[in-house]
Amino acid sequence: MDNLFDATDIRERVIWVIDDFVGASHKFAYLEDRTGISARKWKNLYNRVQQPSTEMIAALAVYRPYFLSWMISGSAKNAIQVDPTKEGWAEELARYHTRGLHEMLKEDNGDKKG
Repeated sequence: MDNLFDATDIRERVIWVIDDFVGASHKFAYLEDRTGISARKWKNLYNRVQQPSTEMIAALAVYRPYFLSWMISGSAKNAIQVDPTKEGWAEELARYHTRGLHEMLKEDNGDKKG
Protein backbone atom coordinates (compact mmCIF):
# COMPACT_ATOMS: atom_id res chain seq x y z
CA MET A 1 0.00 0.00 0.00
CA ASP A 2 1.30 3.41 -0.78
CA ASN A 3 2.26 5.92 1.89
CA LEU A 4 -0.67 8.22 1.09
CA PHE A 5 -3.23 5.50 1.81
CA ASP A 6 -5.35 6.23 4.91
CA ALA A 7 -6.45 2.86 6.28
CA THR A 8 -8.50 4.59 8.98
CA ASP A 9 -10.98 5.86 6.37
CA ILE A 10 -13.67 3.41 5.23
CA ARG A 11 -13.89 5.07 1.82
CA GLU A 12 -10.16 4.62 1.27
CA ARG A 13 -10.37 0.94 2.28
CA VAL A 14 -13.24 0.36 -0.15
CA ILE A 15 -11.34 2.11 -2.94
CA TRP A 16 -8.35 -0.12 -2.19
CA VAL A 17 -10.56 -3.22 -2.56
CA ILE A 18 -11.92 -1.86 -5.85
CA ASP A 19 -8.36 -1.49 -7.12
CA ASP A 20 -7.57 -5.03 -6.00
CA PHE A 21 -10.70 -6.38 -7.74
CA VAL A 22 -10.76 -4.39 -10.99
CA GLY A 23 -8.10 -3.35 -13.46
CA ALA A 24 -7.70 0.24 -14.62
CA SER A 25 -9.57 -0.13 -17.91
CA HIS A 26 -13.38 0.36 -17.82
CA LYS A 27 -13.36 0.07 -14.02
CA PHE A 28 -16.77 1.62 -13.38
CA ALA A 29 -18.63 -0.15 -16.19
CA TYR A 30 -17.15 -3.45 -14.98
CA LEU A 31 -18.37 -2.77 -11.44
CA GLU A 32 -21.82 -1.85 -12.73
CA ASP A 33 -22.02 -5.07 -14.76
CA ARG A 34 -21.00 -7.18 -11.76
CA THR A 35 -23.01 -5.42 -9.05
CA GLY A 36 -25.98 -3.66 -10.62
CA ILE A 37 -24.87 -0.41 -8.96
CA SER A 38 -24.51 2.39 -11.49
CA ALA A 39 -21.08 3.23 -12.86
CA ARG A 40 -21.74 6.85 -11.91
CA LYS A 41 -22.04 5.91 -8.21
CA TRP A 42 -18.84 3.85 -8.36
CA LYS A 43 -17.06 6.75 -10.06
CA ASN A 44 -18.34 9.20 -7.43
CA LEU A 45 -17.04 6.94 -4.69
CA TYR A 46 -13.71 6.44 -6.42
CA ASN A 47 -13.31 10.20 -6.99
CA ARG A 48 -14.15 10.77 -3.31
CA VAL A 49 -17.39 12.64 -4.02
CA GLN A 50 -19.46 10.22 -1.93
CA GLN A 51 -19.02 7.67 0.82
CA PRO A 52 -19.50 3.96 0.07
CA SER A 53 -23.03 2.68 0.52
CA THR A 54 -23.92 -0.49 2.35
CA GLU A 55 -24.88 -1.96 -1.03
CA MET A 56 -21.43 -1.20 -2.46
CA ILE A 57 -19.65 -2.85 0.44
CA ALA A 58 -21.96 -5.88 0.24
CA ALA A 59 -21.39 -6.14 -3.52
CA LEU A 60 -17.61 -6.03 -3.14
CA ALA A 61 -17.80 -8.62 -0.36
CA VAL A 62 -19.32 -11.09 -2.83
CA TYR A 63 -16.09 -10.95 -4.84
CA ARG A 64 -13.61 -10.25 -2.02
CA PRO A 65 -15.17 -11.81 1.10
CA TYR A 66 -11.81 -12.05 2.84
CA PHE A 67 -11.67 -8.22 2.97
CA LEU A 68 -15.18 -7.69 4.40
CA SER A 69 -14.23 -7.27 8.05
CA TRP A 70 -11.32 -5.03 7.11
CA MET A 71 -13.45 -2.90 4.77
CA ILE A 72 -16.02 -2.27 7.49
CA SER A 73 -13.88 -1.92 10.60
CA GLY A 74 -10.33 -1.41 9.44
CA SER A 75 -9.38 -4.60 11.25
CA ALA A 76 -9.17 -8.22 10.14
CA LYS A 77 -8.82 -9.89 13.50
CA ASN A 78 -11.66 -12.36 13.07
CA ALA A 79 -12.00 -14.50 9.96
CA ILE A 80 -14.87 -16.53 11.41
CA GLN A 81 -18.18 -15.81 9.74
CA VAL A 82 -21.38 -17.80 9.86
CA ASP A 83 -24.84 -17.30 8.42
CA PRO A 84 -27.33 -17.40 11.31
CA THR A 85 -30.21 -17.97 8.88
CA LYS A 86 -28.85 -21.41 7.91
CA GLU A 87 -29.58 -24.52 9.89
CA GLY A 88 -26.57 -25.72 11.88
CA TRP A 89 -24.99 -22.28 12.25
CA ALA A 90 -24.53 -22.65 16.02
CA GLU A 91 -22.69 -25.94 15.59
CA GLU A 92 -20.48 -24.42 12.90
CA LEU A 93 -19.63 -21.52 15.19
CA ALA A 94 -18.89 -23.94 18.04
CA ARG A 95 -16.48 -25.84 15.75
CA TYR A 96 -14.65 -22.60 14.99
CA HIS A 97 -14.40 -21.77 18.68
CA THR A 98 -13.20 -25.28 19.55
CA ARG A 99 -10.61 -25.27 16.79
CA GLY A 100 -9.46 -21.79 17.81
CA LEU A 101 -9.13 -22.81 21.43
CA HIS A 102 -7.23 -25.94 20.43
CA GLU A 103 -4.77 -23.88 18.36
CA MET A 104 -4.29 -21.38 21.19
CA LEU A 105 -3.58 -24.21 23.65
CA LYS A 106 -1.01 -25.70 21.27
CA GLU A 107 0.73 -22.33 21.02
CA ASP A 108 0.70 -21.86 24.81
CA ASN A 109 2.32 -25.28 25.22
CA GLY A 110 5.12 -24.45 22.79
CA ASP A 111 3.77 -26.72 20.04
CA LYS A 112 3.75 -23.85 17.53
CA LYS A 113 4.97 -24.89 14.08
CA GLY A 114 7.21 -22.55 12.25
